[in-house]
Amino acid sequence: MAKYETKFKHEVVKQYLSKGGNARTVGKEFGVGHGTVRRWVQSYRHHGLKGLSKKHEHYSAEFKLSVLRRMKKGRLPKCAIVVTIDEVLFHCGKAINRARLWSDASRLDRRSVPSPGEMKAALTGADAAAAQKMDEGYYTSVRNSLY
Repeated sequence: MAKYETKFKHEVVKQYLSKGGNARTVGKEFGVGHGTVRRWVQSYRHHGLKGLSKKHEHYSAEFKLSVLRRMKKGRLPKCAIVVTIDEVLFHCGKAINRARLWSDASRLDRRSVPSPGEMKAALTGADAAAAQKMDEGYYTSVRNSLY
């Protein structure tokens, strides 16, 4: 069961919209955080009343079958996260072009970027031998144990 009922969320949103948008005041009045109030209002503005109801995820038969096929092959992930994306926002549509990420001048030589083991060693104060051992474990794990 959801922590807050849809009817309660709707009351909070209506109060927020009628008071000219003061999330802190409305939040205190209803006993919820101002961030929660803002999130509910945003969801209501985008999806209407449906945006305030608890979402129950239902997986397609095709998806479930693909999981079973992986299980049969013995290739199960150690951990999985299912993500549903409603919308994607860019801060600035031209930012990617302005960054010139695809130009040759923007490319880095792989040898100039530290390895995962070197980054961990720098953060923990470990020596180069420890960094190499971490890298070996990391690359073995990525190649052999990811699925």
